[in-house]
Amino acid sequence: MYLSLFISIIFSLGFISILRKLAPIFQLIDIPGGRKKHQLPVPLIGGLAIYFTILAAVAVNGDLGSDFGIIISWAGAVVFIGCLDDIKNVHWPLRLAVQLIAAWGVVFTTNIEVAQLGNYPLIGTIELGYLSTAFTIFAVIGITNAFNLIDGIDGLCGSLLLFPLSTLIMIGYILSDGMDFYYIITAISLLIFLAFNLYRNAKMKIFMGDAGSAGLGFILAFLVISSINDSNLSLSAPFALWLFLIPISDTIHVIVKRAFSGESIFMPGTDHLHHRLIAAGYSRAKTLVYMLIAASVGIAIGIALNSWNNLISLSLFFVIVAFLPSLLLMKSEN
Repeated sequence: MYLSLFISIIFSLGFISILRKLAPIFQLIDIPGGRKKHQLPVPLIGGLAIYFTILAAVAVNGDLGSDFGIIISWAGAVVFIGCLDDIKNVHWPLRLAVQLIAAWGVVFTTNIEVAQLGNYPLIGTIELGYLSTAFTIFAVIGITNAFNLIDGIDGLCGSLLLFPLSTLIMIGYILSDGMDFYYIITAISLLIFLAFNLYRNAKMKIFMGDAGSAGLGFILAFLVISSINDSNLSLSAPFALWLFLIPISDTIHVIVKRAFSGESIFMPGTDHLHHRLIAAGYSRAKTLVYMLIAASVGIAIGIALNSWNNLISLSLFFVIVAFLPSLLLMKSEN
């Protein structure tokens, strides 16, 4: 296992090096200007490097037919359309259609889906039944695009992917006496990406890209659903929401705001939570720190309420979602 981990680190660094050289050829470069505040052109290859590292690990171990391998394989379609979007903007209906087909493909070939929404007083367990597949696809596409939308400042998307994944690794280690090898590979790849993404030398910096934010969001969504379905972990359905507190909160607020103002919810904008914090006077570093603290607190609350009362957990989640921007902006307004 340690040898495999070492090889995976080499793979990750190797893919970053190779893709960095290929980025200008395939126009996988983020050019400064407009909403983009970085100083130099930055390769959009971080997500691709992570994906190829995971795919290589799965292929080398002959696990392409496992549930994890199938998720990774279908995620390739999301990564590919995201990569095309990085090169030249792809219309949202096509991106959405590819995500829908990929999500359906995972559900159809693995039976990983949201079967129930938890147990509640007076109601009991809410079983989805025939709605299970449709709800799963809706949820996965929602999380996929939530991560894609929130990828706006250095370190944010990568960290918000790493935190839930690390939580699943920790829970698996404590409750199942083991850590999933591929979860660890993914986490290590994210850490390596973050080291480059947050590096102060602008010439070394790389971005996640839509291929990474959407593709890895897609993968993580299914990993969370799979973990919720694992009886050994005893995780409640509302717990999954706490893992995605920041992306869900940001997406809901943006959709509501744009719906009332008549704007398209699929177009880029400066109305995301990190944009609002920066506009309120926070530096990008402080914005990142405060949002990650909020994400950590959310996960901690989810863990604390996991085996308690699903109704309280779900209700508190949506209360916090409703007031999260105000809570984060409170200091600057005072």
